[in-house]
Amino acid sequence: MMEAERIIATVGAALGMPTALDDLMRLRKGDSNKVLCAALAKRHTAIGNEWLAKRLAMGHPAHASHLVNRMRKSAKDLKILKEYENLLLKSKD
Repeated sequence: MMEAERIIATVGAALGMPTALDDLMRLRKGDSNKVLCAALAKRHTAIGNEWLAKRLAMGHPAHASHLVNRMRKSAKDLKILKEYENLLLKSKD
């Protein structure tokens, strides 16, 4: 399994978020859980915005990138990112 897929599956499961594309399409494009998964995938892989936007049903790749960057600049969101990053590191062992 590709690392970005593993991140989405691991974090999505922890958040209770669906991971199937059909189910993701029912959620808002800017859903905070989708953005969290995208931010972590971008932080830990070389995956592009286009792939993430399609995989997480986030609309245009530039929109997905904007949402991820906004999350990275928020102190509150950085704390959440770190929390789930720790979960990812534990799940790799």
